[in-house]
Amino acid sequence: MSLEGLERLLTRMAGTIVSHWVMVAIVCALLFVVFRPFFRRRKIQDSPYGASLFRHELIFSALTLGASAATIGFLWGTLRRAGLMSFASTPATWYVVLGEFAVYFLAFDLYFYATHRVMHLGPVYRWVHKTHHRSTAPNPLTAFSFNPLEGVLAGGFLPVFLAAFEVHREALGLIGPFQIFMSMYVHCGHEMMPAWWYRTRATRWFITPMFHDQHHQLYRCNYGGFTTIWDRVFGTVNPSFERDFDALKARLARPAAPAGPVATDPA
Repeated sequence: MSLEGLERLLTRMAGTIVSHWVMVAIVCALLFVVFRPFFRRRKIQDSPYGASLFRHELIFSALTLGASAATIGFLWGTLRRAGLMSFASTPATWYVVLGEFAVYFLAFDLYFYATHRVMHLGPVYRWVHKTHHRSTAPNPLTAFSFNPLEGVLAGGFLPVFLAAFEVHREALGLIGPFQIFMSMYVHCGHEMMPAWWYRTRATRWFITPMFHDQHHQLYRCNYGGFTTIWDRVFGTVNPSFERDFDALKARLARPAAPAGPVATDPA
């Protein structure tokens, strides 16, 4: 594929990003319905989800996804016309593609942590980020429900990253789906990782849904998007998080209590 053809492809991708996100949301909803017993056993918070919150998240999801798509399209076209963006023309070996993906992974993780901390400053939180925190028990739709300004900040990172780093188009093919998956994964409200996840050196750096779920409950901790690295470096992990995680896994491991007899009025 020529660079011009790739530009046209990515421009179309930016223009249809909202429909792509909606399709992913529908697929995840269908999976949730089909595998409902599996997910029900792994629910982190047993909180009701009312019609008012659903309308709020639906409206702001549409606004945010639209702002994100517009930002990607505008910056992509502007940077390309200025000659500031190009893709690597060397052979795309698997280890090079994974290396480029790893650079994006770490760069966005740091960017997200830094901007997320800023979003929790007093006036910024009240005017912008509070929109996202209306849900204290997140669900997959919460992954998209932000103030549109945050959609601009999130959507603008990818074009700027591609201008700063010359990567292969195959790496870009990994970045897009992974970004969608991670957003929905950390907001899914169900803990699916094993009890040993935060006890081993290999896995304790990667967040699970409960890590971000506690951020929605407690606000002032667990800011990371992909990893726990920056929370650990800057001391913003909830001090009781790992004990809480162990307690949750112990609760989920217990067999469900059988339904008791229905009480009757002695009169």
